[in-house]
Amino acid sequence: MRIKELPPILFFLLLGLYVAWASRRLGLGTLYYPGSGLMSFYVGLGMALLSFSMLLHLFLRRSKQEEKAEKRLQAIHYPRIALVVTALVVYSLVIEKLGYIVATLFLLLILFLCAGSKKTSAVICSILTLFITYFGFTYLGVRFPPGILTVFGL
Repeated sequence: MRIKELPPILFFLLLGLYVAWASRRLGLGTLYYPGSGLMSFYVGLGMALLSFSMLLHLFLRRSKQEEKAEKRLQAIHYPRIALVVTALVVYSLVIEKLGYIVATLFLLLILFLCAGSKKTSAVICSILTLFITYFGFTYLGVRFPPGILTVFGL
C-alpha cells in the first residue's frame, strides 16, 4: 500500500458523500420530474463509489501491480497530452465559426488518433460518434452552431 495515495482518496470519498447529502436538501424529485438536486446527488454518489472502490483497490493490490503502475507513469507521453489540450482549446475557439459538425469531427479525429486508434477506425468512430451525438441531441431539442454549413441548411 502506498500511504501517499490515501489522503486524496479519502478526500474525494468524503467530498462525494457530502455532495450527495447536500443535494438531498435541494430536492431530488423523480426521474421524470427531476428536482434541482437530482444530478448532483448522483454525481456525488458516483464519486463516493469510485473513491470507495479505489480505497479497496489500494488495500488489496499486490506489489507487482505497484511496479507496473510506476512503469506506466514513467511512460507518459507528454506530447500527446499537449496535443489533446491544444485541440480542446482550439475547439472551444472555433466551434462558433466552423460549426458543431466540422469542429467536432476534427476534434474527435485528434482524440481517437491520440488514444492509439488506427487511422481508418479513428475516422469511422469519429463519424459515428458525431452523428450519434448530433442527431441524439437535436432530437432532444439542443441547437448547435451551424457555422460554415449554413449553406447546406444544417
